[in-house]
Amino acid sequence: MVLLLPMQTSYLNTSGHIYDSEFINLVQLSQGSVKFDERTLFLNQEEKDFLNGQKIVEISDSIVVFKNKEKWGLIANLPKEEYIKGNVKSHELVLPSTVQGMLSNFHGYNGEAAPVLLGHESFIDLEIFVKVNEPDKRHAVNDYELFIYQGEKAAKLLSQYQELDQLFIGDGHHRLYTTSLSKFKQTVFACVMSFDYLDILPIHRLLGEVSDEMYLHALNFLSKKFELEKVTADSVLPKGHVRMSRGRDHYLIRLIDLASDAFWNNDIYRLNTQIISQAFRSFDQAEIQYISEEMLKNSESFSEQDVILETHALSKKEFIEAAKNDTVLPPKSTWVYPKFPSFLLMNKYQ
Repeated sequence: MVLLLPMQTSYLNTSGHIYDSEFINLVQLSQGSVKFDERTLFLNQEEKDFLNGQKIVEISDSIVVFKNKEKWGLIANLPKEEYIKGNVKSHELVLPSTVQGMLSNFHGYNGEAAPVLLGHESFIDLEIFVKVNEPDKRHAVNDYELFIYQGEKAAKLLSQYQELDQLFIGDGHHRLYTTSLSKFKQTVFACVMSFDYLDILPIHRLLGEVSDEMYLHALNFLSKKFELEKVTADSVLPKGHVRMSRGRDHYLIRLIDLASDAFWNNDIYRLNTQIISQAFRSFDQAEIQYISEEMLKNSESFSEQDVILETHALSKKEFIEAAKNDTVLPPKSTWVYPKFPSFLLMNKYQ
């Protein structure tokens, strides 16, 4: 049984602007407006003024059903006790440095601007629910249709989610873990979707501007220690392998199997320890860029000296089994898609 709650104090951005899910996680809300001030260092004054000027309307004590290109989901609040009790399954390692920064930011802001992403196995037919139950409010922007419910109709839909055994984190491990440590933040702003609507995509690695000397050193190391095959950019990438590309060079590298459990034999862990740290002598996570499938298609954005390490995605079955078995994978192991946009709905938590 999983408990979800209506958002007590929430806002809808009606400006018509829509932002990538990675844009902003936290927001300062005051007197029914966005109030970014001098504490926000990652935005310049012009950006703050633009965001502060966008019109938002209160939709408190509500849940939101949304439709995006035939995919449906629910926006609601998740009590942190559900995560603490283990009803929300995680699969990625959380980093202490990230948690420390988030705890500080939770104090500095009072609202969430992007929900965590949670998946579930059973199918809940939100399309039928919307057809049968007239929303209290509607809103549309770009490819998103929002159906806002309050009162009895909201409770009716949330009761269906109580029949779920568990939820699975698609995105937001650090936000959920950090909230569980907080004394004042009791809920997490959440986007909840069936795995029928979600895709599990790989996250590739990029080492920027690798010198010819370092590249040749790595290639020599890999040729001695690994099964290495020269391939084309569009060759098949099997599980347990990495495709390494630099300029017009493309190699298929077979990762070394380890006599251990699923954590140590995870492709991302083996990529980190066998190739990035050993072959390229890179031990600083800040040196690694993370790129999605979509970014990978835009090859014009990469230089001839960038080294791209492509990984194989987990299947949905593997993803769910890993979480159920409490297998902890390295950070940035999976990209679960689609994610709800940032700054379209905002949830005030203090």
